[in-house]
Amino acid sequence: MLVRAHIQLGGPIVVVWDIFNTHLAAGLKRYEAEHDWLTTVRLPPCAPALNPFDALWSLVRQAMADTAFDTPECSLLAR
Repeated sequence: MLVRAHIQLGGPIVVVWDIFNTHLAAGLKRYEAEHDWLTTVRLPPCAPALNPFDALWSLVRQAMADTAFDTPECSLLAR
């Protein structure tokens, strides 16, 4: 997707990454280093003001923190 955007736009690309594990992969970091048209900015680990999904996941974790499931089916429904 990044290569296609670069080709279509014909210029440099700036990407803002969160800390999702694939965004931290060694192969992606190596790719970034090899292509001067690609600039990446990494968000801090918990940045609800910058990344609204962090605030959402924080609420989900709080809601699920004290949840106990008595059957495997219940835990699957909670996903």
